[in-house]
Amino acid sequence: MQTSSATIVVTDSGLGGLSTAAHLVHRLREEKPLSQARVIYFNAHAASGFGYNELGAGPRQIQLFDRALEAAGRQDSADHILVACNTLSVLIDQTPYAQSHPTQVVGIVDAGVEAMLAYWERYPDAGLLIFGTPTTIGSGVYQRRLLAAGISEEQFHPIACPVLHGLIERGPDEEVIYRTIREHIGKGLPHLNAAFRERVGVSLNCTHYGYAKPAFQEGLQQNGISLGKVISPNASMVSFLF
Repeated sequence: MQTSSATIVVTDSGLGGLSTAAHLVHRLREEKPLSQARVIYFNAHAASGFGYNELGAGPRQIQLFDRALEAAGRQDSADHILVACNTLSVLIDQTPYAQSHPTQVVGIVDAGVEAMLAYWERYPDAGLLIFGTPTTIGSGVYQRRLLAAGISEEQFHPIACPVLHGLIERGPDEEVIYRTIREHIGKGLPHLNAAFRERVGVSLNCTHYGYAKPAFQEGLQQNGISLGKVISPNASMVSFLF
């Protein structure tokens, strides 16, 4: 970022992006990369009672998100829009607003991919379970990026979680969340080649999931993974600004 002051809008389709906004404010205060900064959190939730995943993939998702980006961009003439949501980040390139403002809108996918590749750089024989919403996993964006980076498809497995983000919004410490995550991990592990199951990471590719990090750690342990690692890009995505 070259300017001495900026208005930065952090947006999400729920509460997950609040953690990214908090990390951003912390870095601005501690490192002072700007002389002045205004941080705005903009909730891009599709409508009361349902979100983008409930809409299903298609033009309606893109149309609503495009409207949200336009509204976010009007917030104090925003200089940057951080889309702290994987579900929405996989739709960014399809929105007219982002196509006409390519340097203004930053998604979280790049940060997620970088976090995974950094994990494999340190532990090349590790396996990885990629958690995300149906829209995120169904887009195939992480799978394609990892394969293009030379990661074997036997080394990772994507897991679509249709209800987990909603459960976490009600409270991340509920037993149903721990049980759901344990079950997902248990079903996902057999999809990894046996050579990659001694050390296994879990990539949290929905910003909501970061609030339930202890449940993911417990889920790995309960499924016999003592060398487990929980990976979240919620904080690292702000590095794309500074």
